[in-house]
Amino acid sequence: MRIAATSLVLAAAVATAACGGSASGSSTATWMATAPLVVSSNDVDLGNAVTSNGSITAGVPMSRDITCDGKGTPPVISWGPPPAGARELVVVFSDSDQNVFGPDSAGPFVHWLVYGISPNAASLENAPAAGIRIGFNGDSKQAYKPPCPPIGRLHHYLVTVSAYDTNIPTGKPLTEADLERNYQPHLVAEGTVTGYYGR
Repeated sequence: MRIAATSLVLAAAVATAACGGSASGSSTATWMATAPLVVSSNDVDLGNAVTSNGSITAGVPMSRDITCDGKGTPPVISWGPPPAGARELVVVFSDSDQNVFGPDSAGPFVHWLVYGISPNAASLENAPAAGIRIGFNGDSKQAYKPPCPPIGRLHHYLVTVSAYDTNIPTGKPLTEADLERNYQPHLVAEGTVTGYYGR
């Protein structure tokens, strides 16, 4: 689902999640939030101009530093306070133009999945704090995978921050599809910002 670059996702509908070269990093489920979450990232949303249907027509692409053509470091992401009762935050950075299909799920490619974030936190730096966990990306690796779209192609990238009213247990690393299947009823707020990058 493509979302206008500067828009916030307002509660009732949101989020196709993440995807890539493996089914472990994807899902088709739609998450329903009960409150909006204000999300921003100067690395992803650099003031792009958008049309009424959400397609990007002009503006500045994502920071080169977070891609395979630059330093390859994760984006810095910020958000507003989640609603009362939120106990954990999750960040997903995904490519809505690179889809993967597997035996039990399909969706956008996940470049970065971070969970275990305190509801008191207001940002995620490219060096996450202690206690924060990294889930599997679309290549089934616990790492940030810098965007690297095919030459001549423009891809749209989504940063989605979700708040849950429960803590996600430690243990085996999770995929984005795991979170959707097992924690969807606990989702209380969500917000998304979109950017684009081409080579």
